[in-house]
Amino acid sequence: MAPRLLCVAGEASGDRLLAAVLAALRARVDVDAVGLGGDASAAAGLRLLAGARAVAAGGLVEAAAHLPAVVGAYRRLRSALDGSSAALLVDFPEVNRRLLERSRAPVAWLAPPQAWAWRPWRARAVARAAWVGCLLPFEAAWYRAHGVAAEWVGHPLAEASAPPPAAEPCVALLPGSRDGTVRRLLPVMLAAAIRAHRRRPRLRFTLAVASTVDRLAVRRAVVASDLPIALRDDAPAALAEATVAMAGAGTATLEATLAGRPVVALARLHPASAAVARRLVRVDHVALPNLVLGRQAFPERVQDACTPEGVAEALEIVLADPGRFSPDLAELHARMHQPGFAARAASRIAALL
Repeated sequence: MAPRLLCVAGEASGDRLLAAVLAALRARVDVDAVGLGGDASAAAGLRLLAGARAVAAGGLVEAAAHLPAVVGAYRRLRSALDGSSAALLVDFPEVNRRLLERSRAPVAWLAPPQAWAWRPWRARAVARAAWVGCLLPFEAAWYRAHGVAAEWVGHPLAEASAPPPAAEPCVALLPGSRDGTVRRLLPVMLAAAIRAHRRRPRLRFTLAVASTVDRLAVRRAVVASDLPIALRDDAPAALAEATVAMAGAGTATLEATLAGRPVVALARLHPASAAVARRLVRVDHVALPNLVLGRQAFPERVQDACTPEGVAEALEIVLADPGRFSPDLAELHARMHQPGFAARAASRIAALL
């Protein structure tokens, strides 16, 4: 009988990570993988106990609406944990921290909480994991300094070849993989895009619609904008046609820049969530590429600056001369590149099983 592996990925980016690792793991060992994930991990062999879309939320206040779904999913995952040989947790820190504390089986945590950015005391909880796989090059050293068995495993986004840029200027809109984030950021992106299109009438747009968001609501917003926007099923497809990007702060900014597209990063929280974040966050930048590089190489528009006017201004800076960002893009790729992400992570989890 195959050992059971409980897998938990509560967001679209985590779902893609889990899918890659699960495919590599199943090529090595026979395993019964069950848990929380999305379409990608289900296609890789995960038996879903709950779907990622129902539980994805960003911000303290924003998460309240998802609380019943999160509690229900947690109870199912906790029950499955008791009969599992090991667990693979991916990002999704609030739920995964609780599962880690309850687990009697060995636990691997891929993409652990960004405790280096805020709430550093979370490292004490992460230290309970048997193995921790970090995606950013500076994370593992930070965690090891805080007593965690952490390893930099690389990032799958850095392994893909960057597509050639489009012949004509085109902006990829990457508003995120959570309905709440899309509701906050997409109107700002579209209003900024309208301003950019007035200035550059030949400018085109693509928009990535994650499988975890309300596609109909996105389509309605796009139609109302009256802009030449092509909807695409994911970020790689949207970026392949683009020369630059606008993206919600998070994995999308890293995805855009590792695809060779300069990015304008947007971040906008509920005012109460933002007030809490201002007291707790300990980093100078919100975009992952800027954090990796240690400087603001790419424009950021955060909270009060995340307005149509502010974003349009930043977008014009990028559109005016995308080539000026080429050294930053090359340096980012050099720092992030470490081939073999999925195989490396799968070997560690196979050892736990």
